[in-house]
Amino acid sequence: MLERRNQVAKLLLYFCYVILGVAFIGGLTLGLAHDIYYSFSFLITWDYWVKGALLAGLFLFFSELIEQMHIRNFGSEQIKNTPENPLTPEPGTKNESRFPISEQDRQSVYEFYAEKGEEVEDIVSTPVKDVCLVKIGGELRPVEIGDFKPIERSIKEYPELRQWYDQHQK
Repeated sequence: MLERRNQVAKLLLYFCYVILGVAFIGGLTLGLAHDIYYSFSFLITWDYWVKGALLAGLFLFFSELIEQMHIRNFGSEQIKNTPENPLTPEPGTKNESRFPISEQDRQSVYEFYAEKGEEVEDIVSTPVKDVCLVKIGGELRPVEIGDFKPIERSIKEYPELRQWYDQHQK
């Protein structure tokens, strides 16, 4: 099942499942009860299935859209020390990130801060996907990259990254 953190997105996702179920059962039922002789009408069944799938797809689209806007506005809550996203490197390996920063993302970060009149000292890739640490005036700022424009976050939102940087990058 798709995981949703926003309540409206969850509700829309449940509507999607209900619509699919009702369209499936309703299509079969109305396809069987088409005429007086109870012969099966595949066209009526197919019509209800297609309309149900399109309506469910619309609800799924809005559910995903709301979920992505929620993540963008409130940040990703998945920054934990898990096997998929380790904040500590394996013993015997270099402190390299599993998610290197592309040159295009690097350039967009430089341009983002140039527009604000600040000079970037360093950009450090982190073990968290789509998040890098930008050093400006000795201060670390987590920045989400990968969207159309970098999004600066507060270091308080990413205490694990601050600890990771202190332990492995100095």
